[in-house]
Amino acid sequence: MRIISTDEYGYTAVVTDAGGTEHTVTAPSLNQLKDRANDLLGAWHCRHHKDLEERFLAVWKSAVLLVGQEYFDVRSRDVLSATRKDQLCPRADIDRLRKGLAPKKRRLLAVMLGLYNPEIGADFLKHRTDRTVGYITWDKVHARLASELLRWFPGW
Repeated sequence: MRIISTDEYGYTAVVTDAGGTEHTVTAPSLNQLKDRANDLLGAWHCRHHKDLEERFLAVWKSAVLLVGQEYFDVRSRDVLSATRKDQLCPRADIDRLRKGLAPKKRRLLAVMLGLYNPEIGADFLKHRTDRTVGYITWDKVHARLASELLRWFPGW
């Protein structure tokens, strides 16, 4: 929230929603301005949450297919027919399965695990053999998927 003016009538601010659209908010007091800005952003999020879920699911499906569906508990006919992200959860025995996984796929899988469950993601990174996470060299496909997962992540 960026306050753009104050006068005898109150405060005016510009609030940017998660989609990048700016909204003008006015209120007689600073506390009311904050409340109105939060209400506006909350309403925006409710309207766009389904869109976020759909976009995230589309990227998640692509990432599952790239990493390998054998690392996921597919609870739909197949990966592409999943209608909810909880139909494509990482398998519980994923640590055992990760041996032999290419470094680029292991890095993408680490991002996915971190979104699914931060504790599982941290544990996966702690036991990985690839120690270059701070200096990752991504190819365009893996980088795009990782960034899109982070961009559209609506929470698990």
